[in-house]
Amino acid sequence: MWKAFVKTLFLGLPLLIGCSVKKPSSPTWDVNLILPLMNKTYTMPQIAEDEDYLSLIGDKLFFSVRDTIPPCHMNGYLIESAQSEPEKLGLSQINSSIAQSHGLNIPIPPFTFPLIQREVRFTSFSLLEIDSGYIGVKLINHLPFPIDSMVIGIGECGEIEFAGIIMPGAEAFDSLDIHGRTIHNQQHLELSGRTPGTGGQSVHIDTTVQTLDLVVILSSLKVGQFVGVMKKTKLRIEPREELIHLPQGLKAISLSTVQMDLEVKNGVNFPAELDSLILQGYDDGGSPLEVLTVPEDQKYIPPESETTIRFDSTNSNIVHFVNSLPRKIEASGSIIVGDSLYDGDANRSDSVLLSYHIWSPLELILAPQTIEGGTTRVEVGEETRDLVENRLMSGAIIARAENHLPLGASVTYYFDPDSTNLDSSASLIVPSPPDSLYLKPGHTSSSGEVDQPVISTLSIHLSHEDLQVFQDSLLFLRTKVEIPGTHGKPIKICPGDYLRITARLEVGVKVGGD
Repeated sequence: MWKAFVKTLFLGLPLLIGCSVKKPSSPTWDVNLILPLMNKTYTMPQIAEDEDYLSLIGDKLFFSVRDTIPPCHMNGYLIESAQSEPEKLGLSQINSSIAQSHGLNIPIPPFTFPLIQREVRFTSFSLLEIDSGYIGVKLINHLPFPIDSMVIGIGECGEIEFAGIIMPGAEAFDSLDIHGRTIHNQQHLELSGRTPGTGGQSVHIDTTVQTLDLVVILSSLKVGQFVGVMKKTKLRIEPREELIHLPQGLKAISLSTVQMDLEVKNGVNFPAELDSLILQGYDDGGSPLEVLTVPEDQKYIPPESETTIRFDSTNSNIVHFVNSLPRKIEASGSIIVGDSLYDGDANRSDSVLLSYHIWSPLELILAPQTIEGGTTRVEVGEETRDLVENRLMSGAIIARAENHLPLGASVTYYFDPDSTNLDSSASLIVPSPPDSLYLKPGHTSSSGEVDQPVISTLSIHLSHEDLQVFQDSLLFLRTKVEIPGTHGKPIKICPGDYLRITARLEVGVKVGGD
């Protein structure tokens, strides 16, 4: 708004550069010419439309910043690995006659295992649709004899055949590719095997500790669908920056009522937690300002829900955050999905989507400050330069401003052919220091709103010497605006506020002659 305000107030003067008068013929005489410069009304809805951070909502005007954070997808986070509960096969299940020798030392002859069937269970899911991954079996031989052949069938996934001898106390692992399969949390196993025996050597038989242990392991998983109880899974929020295009030079502002709505769309059928979501403000130089975090009692997000968390002065530092005038806001952190208790489901395309809307009715407190506009390049045509040198004697800009805004400003213009010299040493300063152009604010009521406009008449005298700066073909212009502030009192900018300016150029011209 202030950027538009500055542009609006002081558009008239640079139009002088583009004005020219057709050269009449002899004889010569002095006349005063009146050239209209502008006649325009600027309304707050028009200004709001041009400013990213102003919104007209209903019949109220708001400071408004919105952004959507890239969604946190479940793809790649559903589950990466799992293992079944351990299964122990005792001697009595492998060879009952050997088990009857518990406590004795006997030699073990070669024999073939009977077909053994078992059910193993995964507790970390109910069902998985596998895009890619492996299912494997780890064997740990606590038996008193080696195993030289072992085949294990895993449901519909296929058979794993262990090659080589598995000595007592050793372990072995092998796996199958299961891409494209659906895996349930209970798997049927069929085992068959063989031992070469102990070669006539006696071994001690202890059925309490001598077992063949196995665990079914899922690894390197990429999952399309997960059903079951999900453990706490942390999803990283990709850092997201939102630039706030406040007017250049704005140093101090105080919005008295600020709120932020953080909207969380949990598209996953599991509870979520806003683990470490932060909004960090930065100034023009990239230095950190205020940090905004989610209150602890509002971090929980129900499954498949849309939740709005409101930040205000009672539960956060949102007022200080906005009034620190961040030029950039960065969102980052992480979200936890699942709580190791809730039984739900999720697909790879499911996501948690975050967006925030910072807003405040345009009721603000301004500190005294100076705003310097950018540098404007002004090209002066040959006809205009000739007019300045030979025809113009003096001039004045007469402006009438009807201000229905609750603040005024003092303005100074700096002209110079050198863009680095637009300060107190500029070739032309309008008006000459210590004077300045002052636009009076509208009359405000006790509520802080403008109840009637105030009319200001501005007159800028330009001498013949002042006008000589326009003999250069290229000039640069910079505007400095001094705002006196609101003396600690809030003012309200309303949709009905406006600024109406009419301006004309009156010049003394020598006409006639060649």
